[in-house]
Amino acid sequence: MFDINEWSRFVGQISPVRKIAIEAKSSSKLSGRHFKGLKALQEENCFDSFILVCREKEKRLVDGIYVYPWELFLNDLWDGKILPKSLKR
Repeated sequence: MFDINEWSRFVGQISPVRKIAIEAKSSSKLSGRHFKGLKALQEENCFDSFILVCREKEKRLVDGIYVYPWELFLNDLWDGKILPKSLKR
């Protein structure tokens, strides 16, 4: 899980940064039990989005949780598609 509690400056205005819950699994075939932790966090309503990183081959959406193949996740992360590029250090 990665929680960002700071403000970031975008195009001259201040905007809150999204809170994203990220969980990694080593599985290449997910089942319902793999989603338990993120589903529990969904019920708490303290995150804006949920990502499960694993060894599956295709990106998909399951009950509001984005399932990412690990390589695509890393590419999207560094391309600024998951976190704003302005947060990279």
